[in-house]
Amino acid sequence: MNTLTYSELQDICLAQKITMSEFVNAIGITYQGLKSALDRQSLGVKYVINICNLLHITPNQFFHLENNITNNNGYIHGLLNTQNVGIAGIDVLKEQLTKKDEQIDKLLTLLNK
Repeated sequence: MNTLTYSELQDICLAQKITMSEFVNAIGITYQGLKSALDRQSLGVKYVINICNLLHITPNQFFHLENNITNNNGYIHGLLNTQNVGIAGIDVLKEQLTKKDEQIDKLLTLLNK
């Protein structure tokens, strides 16, 4: 089962205006410990719970079991608490909507030929 990567956590923290220093201190682990545990996919349950609570995500989102939104830089949760998304998250959502609209327009053009 795949979990969030360190890079994905950084993206979510950025969108929620949480520094990585604040993040690791809040969940009670070091940078190296977090990165190592994520790389091995062996993060303890208490850390997963702390991460989910801090970032306002569900365990399903942490384990990539719910819908998500991707951008060119990687994974960004589409189901974040909208009060905590911030400008960076909103911009990503707008970009995704624009791309979806373009895809729909192309499909409609093809269907009308």
